[in-house]
Amino acid sequence: MKPEREVIKFIPATIGVLMFSMTFVAVVLGIRSFDPMVMSLGRVVLLVPAAIVTLRLQKLPLLPARRDLPLMFLVAVGVIVFYPAMSTFALGSLSVGASGIINSLTPIAASVFALNIGHARPKQGFWWAAAAGTVATILFALSKDGQLTTTPLAVMALFVGVIGASVGNVAGATLSNRHRSYNVISWAILIASPLTILATAADLWLSPTHGLTASAYASGLIAPEAWFGFIYAALISSFGAHFFWLKGLDLVGVVRGSQLMLAQAPVTLIWGILVLGQIPSLLTWAAAAVILACVAWSQRAK
Repeated sequence: MKPEREVIKFIPATIGVLMFSMTFVAVVLGIRSFDPMVMSLGRVVLLVPAAIVTLRLQKLPLLPARRDLPLMFLVAVGVIVFYPAMSTFALGSLSVGASGIINSLTPIAASVFALNIGHARPKQGFWWAAAAGTVATILFALSKDGQLTTTPLAVMALFVGVIGASVGNVAGATLSNRHRSYNVISWAILIASPLTILATAADLWLSPTHGLTASAYASGLIAPEAWFGFIYAALISSFGAHFFWLKGLDLVGVVRGSQLMLAQAPVTLIWGILVLGQIPSLLTWAAAAVILACVAWSQRAK
C-alpha cells in the first residue's frame, strides 16, 4: 500500500483521539455544578433521542440483529456505562494530567482483548513498544504525581474504567466491520438506556441536591463552564468521537489503531493547562514524552 493511503487510513482514528483528549477537562468543568451521576450516566440520557433519530432516519430497527447482541452489550456496558461512571468518580480526586497518563493503559488492554477474539497479531516489536508504554504508565501511577498511594480508590476506579473502555472499543470496532460506526454507538446507547435513565431519574429524585453539587444547589445557578463540560462530554465524548474512533479502529486494525490512544495523554495535559490552569510536574511531562515515543515505536513495528 502506498504511504499516502496508509496515512489517510489513520485520519479517522486520529480525529477521534483529538476529540477524546478534551473529555477529562470537560468532566472536571461539569462536576463544578453537576454531581457525578448526572455527569456520567445522565449525560448519556441526553443522547437517547439522538440515537433514535440516527437509526430511524436510516429506517433501521432500534435494536441490532440477534447475532450482534453479545458484542453490542459489551459496547454498552464498557463504553456507555463503566467508563463514564468510573472516570467521572476518579476525576473528583485526580488531576487531569494524572488521569490522562493512567488512561494510557487503554491501548495495551485493548490489544490483549483484540487478540483473544481473533484480530490480527502484531510483530514482536509492537509488543516491546506497548510494554514500554505500559511500564511507564504504571511507574507514573506509583509515583507521587500518579496519586495511587494518596487516592487509591480513585486510581483503581480509573483502572476499572480503562478495562471497560478497552473491551467496549474492541467489541465496537469488530461490529464496525459490518455496520456504520454511528449506528453501533447508537444501538449501544439504547441498550444501556434502561439503566442510564433509571439511575439518573433516581439521582434527580432522591439526591438531596437533585443532581447538582451542594454549592450549585444552594445558589440555584449552574456555571456556564459546567454546561459546556456536560454538553461536550455528552455530544462529543460519548457520541460524536466514537463515529471516528470505531471507524478508525476498523480501518487500521484494533491492535495498531488503539496505540494512537497513547498520544491522547500529552494532548490532555495541554488542555489541562489551557483550560484549567493545571500545570503538570516535570515527572508528568517526562511520562507523557516516554509514552509518546512508544506510540511512534509501536506504529513502526507493523
